[in-house]
Amino acid sequence: MSQLVGIVTSLEFAHAAENQMLKEALEHQGIASSIVSWDDASVDWTSFALINLRSAWNYHLHTNAFMRWLDHVDQLSCQVWNDTKTLRANITKRYLQTLERQGVPIVPSAFFTDSNINLIETDLKQRGWKNIVIKPAISASAYKTVTASVETLSDCQQIFDEILKTSEILIQPFLTSVQETGEYSFVFIDNALTHTVLKTPKQDDFRTQSEFDSSSKLIDPTDAQIKQARHALMVSCNHTLYARIDMIPDEDTLLLSESELIDPELLMKFNPDSRETLAKAIAKKLKA
Repeated sequence: MSQLVGIVTSLEFAHAAENQMLKEALEHQGIASSIVSWDDASVDWTSFALINLRSAWNYHLHTNAFMRWLDHVDQLSCQVWNDTKTLRANITKRYLQTLERQGVPIVPSAFFTDSNINLIETDLKQRGWKNIVIKPAISASAYKTVTASVETLSDCQQIFDEILKTSEILIQPFLTSVQETGEYSFVFIDNALTHTVLKTPKQDDFRTQSEFDSSSKLIDPTDAQIKQARHALMVSCNHTLYARIDMIPDEDTLLLSESELIDPELLMKFNPDSRETLAKAIAKKLKA
C-alpha cells in the first residue's frame, strides 16, 4: 500500500508556511507527501495512506461542504488525523459547554439561536455581563468577531442577523486580561507538550491572531499551567496527533478559550524541533 501522506490545506491557504514545514520534515523521515486542498474536487483521496489536516482554514465558511468531505474520507481506507469523530465534535464551539460540564474551566459562554435583542439583553444582564465579545459559534481567525456593550446591544442587530445565516451566536464576557497579559497557546503533538506561546494583541485591540498584528513569544509555562492545559486536552480528546489549547488568564487560574483540534496553526516557527516531532508521530501512525 502507498505510504503517501496528504497534508490537507484549502485552495485559499495552500501556501501556508506550516504546510511546507511539515512536508520537508516528512522528507527527512523518508516519507513522501503531497500538499492537497480539501476543497479541490480533482484530488484523488484514495492515493493516501494518511491524511493530516494542517490549514483547511476556510471550513467555517463552507461547513456543509466540509462535513460532506469528512463523510467521503470516512469511507476510505486511509488514516485521518485528527480522526473525523474529533474533527466533527470540534466544528462548533458548543464543545466548550461539554468541557465545562466535565470540569474544565472555560471562558463563560452563552449561545443563541435567535437574534431578538430583548431576549439576548435580558439573558446577558442576568449573567451580570457588561462588556462582551460576539462571534459565530462556527468560526476561525476572529471571523465576524466584535466587542460590544450590553447597554448598546441594539447596535448589534446586523451582526447577529449575519451570524445566524450560518451559525449560532456565541457571546462571552470581555476579559481584560487578554489585553493585559495575552492568550496562552499550548501546542501538543501526540499528546506531549512541545512548546507554549504567549500571544498579545496590539494596542487597543483584543484579537491575538497574527493577521491582526499581535505579538507572540515563546515562554516557559509553570507546572500548574501545564497541568491545566493538559487536563483540558485530555477531556477534549484522550488521543490526538496534534492540538493547540488556547487559554486566557483569570486571577490565579486559566480559562479555556478554544481547544483547537481541527487544523490549528502549531506555531512551529517558535520551536523548529516540533516539525520533526510531528513528522515522527506521523511515521509512527503509518507503521501502526
